[in-house]
Amino acid sequence: NIISPGGSLSDTLSTVVYNTYPIFNWESDNCTSSNCNIGIRVCEFDANLHSNLSDAIESNSLLPVNQSDDFFRLDSTATSFQYPILGAESLIEGKYYVWQLKRSYQTTVGEESLFSDIFVFKLHSFQGDTVTSSANLEVIKGILGEDQYRSFFGTNGELTSYTSEISLITL
Repeated sequence: NIISPGGSLSDTLSTVVYNTYPIFNWESDNCTSSNCNIGIRVCEFDANLHSNLSDAIESNSLLPVNQSDDFFRLDSTATSFQYPILGAESLIEGKYYVWQLKRSYQTTVGEESLFSDIFVFKLHSFQGDTVTSSANLEVIKGILGEDQYRSFFGTNGELTSYTSEISLITL
């Protein structure tokens, strides 16, 4: 069962990732025997090219880079993995990505493979993030009051570059 980042295509507003090297998380029962392998596949999702997430995961992968490999092999006991700095294509801000895990093991009738669901996430774009007026900011202003709002969101305020995509602010 994969956990994060991402979710379904309809959830991409709530599954935005703010790091170009995201950490992938999943839960798994023990895969500790020598005949058990886990791998990950990460691909770009482009709505102009792919009709669904399955189309995207079957397209050219960013991880593994070698297109003859279906999945990038992981430690079979791991339940998380950080996207590598080296040995993978870079993730680009503002684009959507899909990922999937494959678990394979040897049985008496040959290799069996289990595939996770496919999750999609958007890598946040930090270009042009300054938001000067939005419905969310007006609600926040109403809650905080004018003076405290200016201290946080005004010039040189701690939250000057706040965007409406950020879903949580804690004072």
